[in-house]
Amino acid sequence: MHEYKGRFYMITTYKSARTGHRGCAVFAADHPAKTFNLISDGPVTPADWDAIDGTLYIDEEGQPWMVFVHEWTSTDDGIGRMACAKLSDDLTHFISEPVELFRADDPSWTDHCVTDGCFLYRTKGGKLLMIWSNWDSEGYAVGVAESTSGLVTGPWVQKDELLYSKAYTGEYDGGHGMIFTDGKGQLWMSMHSPNAETADGRLETPVLIPLKEENDALVWDTLDRGMN
Repeated sequence: MHEYKGRFYMITTYKSARTGHRGCAVFAADHPAKTFNLISDGPVTPADWDAIDGTLYIDEEGQPWMVFVHEWTSTDDGIGRMACAKLSDDLTHFISEPVELFRADDPSWTDHCVTDGCFLYRTKGGKLLMIWSNWDSEGYAVGVAESTSGLVTGPWVQKDELLYSKAYTGEYDGGHGMIFTDGKGQLWMSMHSPNAETADGRLETPVLIPLKEENDALVWDTLDRGMN
């Protein structure tokens, strides 16, 4: 959920009966607890793409963008991409062609084809970061990329250090993170963990991890890397 100009927005993913592809559509409400209504004409993402996991980003000029996944299922080489496009001021449609930001296999920590769960965060020092998910050697994980220009269009460089991996806890994998600040000023990452039901019966569950900024980077705000 995103707040923008006094209203609340959700970008949802669903399969279009018209195109047969998954796409990202925009819903809005005047209050988080009220009904969200569709404001876009179905998905705003390209009709011939499988596009998922859209997130809203407002740049420093006030221009709204959608950052979203171009799924590996509809790319020419079976490798997922991350992409972005400018949104209209009312968030109902794209006003630019999508720009490719990076590939799923760009990071050193993965050789998988998936791009999932993007979310953008600007540090107090002005760095623009993106958290997103793919698989590392332990399972579903959360990586971090940095825009070297400070612009949403990049170039984006992948960090070697993951923000979350099963290797950190020895418990469960997890990902598809989003970042928020609570009423007391604490920074959090919400995600789901595990990514699928485990052999011991653990179901996909919402998890909160406290974060903090350290040297213009996101790190866990806990010594034992425990999860809430």
